[in-house]
Amino acid sequence: MARSKRQQYQLNKRIEKMLDEKGLVTHAYTQNNLNLLKLYTGYGGLGEEGTEEDNFGTELLYEYYTPDEVIEIMWGLLLKHGFEGGKVLEPSCGTGRFLGLAPQTPKDISFEGYEISKYSAQIAQLLYPNATIKQQYFEQAFLKNRDSVKGKVKAEFDAVIGNPPYGSLKGGSGGRYMQMGESQYTKATRYEDYFITRSLDLLKKGGLLCFIVGTAMGKTFLASPSNKTKEAIAAKAKLLEAYKMPNSLFPYTNVITEIIVLEKT
Repeated sequence: MARSKRQQYQLNKRIEKMLDEKGLVTHAYTQNNLNLLKLYTGYGGLGEEGTEEDNFGTELLYEYYTPDEVIEIMWGLLLKHGFEGGKVLEPSCGTGRFLGLAPQTPKDISFEGYEISKYSAQIAQLLYPNATIKQQYFEQAFLKNRDSVKGKVKAEFDAVIGNPPYGSLKGGSGGRYMQMGESQYTKATRYEDYFITRSLDLLKKGGLLCFIVGTAMGKTFLASPSNKTKEAIAAKAKLLEAYKMPNSLFPYTNVITEIIVLEKT
């Protein structure tokens, strides 16, 4: 039975209280505790359930976690196009749902994830202790001495998968990092364009990217007008597949999304 917004909000708060009490001490959590952590959803669509004392931050109110069946489809697409394991990046990993549903592959899979929510990052690290979880903005990976590293990026990942943020880069705390040279270098004005661009930079040649992306002004990523960032993306990768998803895919929202699969060229 699906939980109401109020019930999910209260469950999130209960989980956060447990995390505050136990911290990152793995042995402090029973199996029931760990199972409870998996029910955490973030606050996408739940902001109206909060109070004036809550301080989610603009980004966390758009923290929509991906349904399991969609994650399984996305992993299936990577496998279909030749993914056999290796080093995988999730640049906005939430609680690690993509990690938890990773398939068996001929080669071992190692994960690196970025997450700005303290609680979500803690949950991902507790549930998947072998993964490298960095509680920071993805944009910070491309800065050195408060300046963009531009094209000096190590292409070290075999695949990138996930559900990156979408919307204008003008809003949100992460925008301040774009002003340290990343905006000028990538020409990105929207989060989805930026995350795709920089994820491709981190991919090895022939590596695969599978994202579920939101809309820009009511249009899907592929249907939205071309810009300098999209032109740069097209020069770095080729589109292998794309699927428009149902509007009811994410709980508490009617956002239009599509799954895209790119190969680094």
